[in-house]
Amino acid sequence: MSDRALIMLYEAHATQPEKSKVSAYFRDNHPIHRCNKDMLQSVAAIPERRDQRPLKSCVKEGSPFLTALLYQMAVVDERIHRENGTSESLEALNLMKMVLRKFDTRWKSAGKCRG
Repeated sequence: MSDRALIMLYEAHATQPEKSKVSAYFRDNHPIHRCNKDMLQSVAAIPERRDQRPLKSCVKEGSPFLTALLYQMAVVDERIHRENGTSESLEALNLMKMVLRKFDTRWKSAGKCRG
């Protein structure tokens, strides 16, 4: 299953009322946490990670469909920041906005997420 599909499925359950044990599980195990970590590593372009492509390469070679995943990630990060208001949630949201701006140089639809 694609990351975008997983994010959408988890998001549907993670946004349910907090009294639900199911929603707590989906918030705690949301794939957005892994995606944000991967994105941060990609932006940093850590040379010793052979399995991690640098963001510059992704922008140059990436499909326009990648922007749909990035946009969905930004939407989730924005919701999480609204709910938590932590420095970590703000950092994740700002990272996604920066990444979308980088993709805006190639795929103009990415620039529509400019909060």
